[in-house]
Amino acid sequence: MTGKLPGAWHLLPQLLLLRELDPAAVAGASWYAMCLDFVAAKLTGNCVTEPTTAAGSLLFDIARREWSAELLNHFDVPADKLPPVVPSGSVVGELSTDAAAATGLPAGVPVVLGGQDQKCAALGAGIRSGVATASLGTSTAVTVLADAPGFDAATKIPCFPFVLDRVWEWEAPLATTGGALRWLRDVLARDTDYAEMDRLAAESPPGANGVTFHPHLAGAASPHWQPERRARFTGLTLGTSTADVIRAVMEGVAYEIRLNVDALERLSGRLDKVQVFGGGARSRVWCELIAAVLDRPVQTVQRVETAALGAAMLAAVHGFGNDLAEAQAALLPPGETLAPSRADAAAYDALLLRYLAE
Repeated sequence: MTGKLPGAWHLLPQLLLLRELDPAAVAGASWYAMCLDFVAAKLTGNCVTEPTTAAGSLLFDIARREWSAELLNHFDVPADKLPPVVPSGSVVGELSTDAAAATGLPAGVPVVLGGQDQKCAALGAGIRSGVATASLGTSTAVTVLADAPGFDAATKIPCFPFVLDRVWEWEAPLATTGGALRWLRDVLARDTDYAEMDRLAAESPPGANGVTFHPHLAGAASPHWQPERRARFTGLTLGTSTADVIRAVMEGVAYEIRLNVDALERLSGRLDKVQVFGGGARSRVWCELIAAVLDRPVQTVQRVETAALGAAMLAAVHGFGNDLAEAQAALLPPGETLAPSRADAAAYDALLLRYLAE
């Protein structure tokens, strides 16, 4: 029904804990709102939500796109304290006088409700059937579209409503990706900027001269679901160079993306390309490496703030009646497509087995 396993970051367990610790606060609340709902209320005076945000509550039926009466009854959550659900991209009111004074925008401007950040980012990055998106930021979400909701017990990859009507998505989270490279720079290469790290990584061959890095600095998320797992290097020798260590970190992240793309492909069908966005997409070396590990083209998205771009597309399409393809063509500049090196792709197929065995 909810499309995902429960986690402490969802609204329901937090609400249950708060009800235990401070029952008066919970009883006296006007709304049980999440961040997007709260911002909408502050801007317009209307507390409303949309499916991709509500789906993070563990109280939402992702198939019906409505609050689940069964779950509300089971957990004794009053339905009238949850915001009404409207489609993503709906105009939910006008900017109030108070909000106008606080923001410097004119009162009366239409306010369009966006969606949860990864869903808007996937839209802004150009997700479509047969094309996955991967955010290469501090963490990563690998996302594919789905024609119907579900929950796959084998992969446990969460399913959400998408920001478009009658479309859902599978979203595989990786805990530390760009964050692993930043950790390496901060701890072991403080005088090295990212451009220099790229140059060094390019000096090391596929396989990083035997060095392997498992990037679980905050536990192993999808497809392992082992929060107790920790990061580790293997294969270090007296001959290991800084270049090898940097490349090993990039490769470890790429292997984890590959494992999730393979899992998502079993759920959604063949994926012909992956659109990569976020700060890590600025690294041509890393994106070429990812293309080789995935053995499929990677297209980089030039705009870094793709979540804001996706929200703008939603506003154009649902708020003001524009065509989605036109909005994407106008707002999303074509990025560079990096084809995998055949030799490197073959090498990485074997190196992936080494990674899994360690």
